[in-house]
Amino acid sequence: MSRILQRIDSAPWSHLLFWQGGAVTGETPMVVLDADDAEIADDAVGPWIEVAGAVWRPFLGVDDVRSVRANLDAQVEGYGADLLYRALGHYHDEDAFLRVDAADLG
Repeated sequence: MSRILQRIDSAPWSHLLFWQGGAVTGETPMVVLDADDAEIADDAVGPWIEVAGAVWRPFLGVDDVRSVRANLDAQVEGYGADLLYRALGHYHDEDAFLRVDAADLG
C-alpha cells in the first residue's frame, strides 16, 4: 500500500485498488488496475480478480484515495501515514470521511 500511495497522483483516476481484505497498513498488498481491464471478472458479489490463486476484490478507486487524502489535508497539518491508512479503511468500511479530533493526533 505504501508504494501505491507514493505514486497515487500519477495513476489514472479511473483505476481501482484491489485487495484481499484485512487491516489497512503500509504493508497491505494492493493491486491497481484499470476499471475496464479485461482481467476483472464479475459475480453476484461484484468485481474481482485472481492473483496467485487468490480472489482480490476492489478496495477503493484512485479518485477515492485522493479524496480521502484531500479531506485529511483539510483537517490536519502534517499527519502521519498511520492516520491516512486509518482514514482509508474508515472510508472503505463506512463510505464516509474520517472526522479527526485531538485524540486521533496523539
